[in-house]
Amino acid sequence: MRVHAWVWTRRPINNLLVMALRDWSARHNYTEIATFVWDFVHPLLEVETVSDDYSQVLYSRVL
Repeated sequence: MRVHAWVWTRRPINNLLVMALRDWSARHNYTEIATFVWDFVHPLLEVETVSDDYSQVLYSRVL
């Protein structure tokens, strides 16, 4: 079963956050986590990942 994790933080996702998501998903019997990761962060993660070839462009505007 797959869970989609929408994570919004000031800093990029890191290994500690990924490990916490993995622990949470295991407790709830999920076998797969899907989330967005910035391109420059992906190589820094020390966990096994697989790209699903989906991308999204986000825009922000200061009010």
